[in-house]
Amino acid sequence: MAARTELRLARRGAAGLAAAIAIGGALTGTAQAATPHLRVIAPAEVVPVTRFVFDGGSFVDGSIGLYLAAVDGPVEVRVRRVSYDRPLQGTVRRGGLLRRMPPALLDGFNGLARFGSTQLLRSSGTPLGQPTYATTCLNGDRSRISPSAPATSAYPPFSCFGNPFSLGGLSGVDAGWAVRLDVVAPIADDLPDGRYRVRVVLRDRTASLLGIPKRQRTQTVRIRLRTVREGDGG
Repeated sequence: MAARTELRLARRGAAGLAAAIAIGGALTGTAQAATPHLRVIAPAEVVPVTRFVFDGGSFVDGSIGLYLAAVDGPVEVRVRRVSYDRPLQGTVRRGGLLRRMPPALLDGFNGLARFGSTQLLRSSGTPLGQPTYATTCLNGDRSRISPSAPATSAYPPFSCFGNPFSLGGLSGVDAGWAVRLDVVAPIADDLPDGRYRVRVVLRDRTASLLGIPKRQRTQTVRIRLRTVREGDGG
């Protein structure tokens, strides 16, 4: 799994990850103490998006290579309830800063509710359809992006879920690590192949709690859609 993740990063975000490490020193910290926060890493080049068409259906590999990296320390979200008849309560910890996360910003134990919206645009910038929204889990597909980062993540892998008996959950990103933002290109079955843009807007209240700079809360990623049909040979 780690090898596949690193390969996907190399294809879809290597330039952005390298730039993030170079700007302002290593992601694990600076000479002057600062509050841990997340920053967005976006691909610098056109992202290939493949639509596979086969007998009986189709599948789109719509990942667009956006990652959230932790800077100056880990960023974590805890969700808990004191009893089964009480609502969930969330907190965000960034170093010594602890802030409450309102229940409206949580999708139960599944992650951050409606954290990222995506909208497909023509290459000229004209919108195609309405924005769609997705829940993001900070324990998702992650990669170690700094040689000085911990060798393994302190947070559970691929686990933002609960059940009727769950009382709490933990998710987060270690310093020097990045987690894939759970947004995909909204590709319709009849959309012609070609070049498009995907505009991603992060939910402002949640992004503020995570320390994501305002200038990074809207991202536009260029994509190139290609259809591969069963029997085409690739």
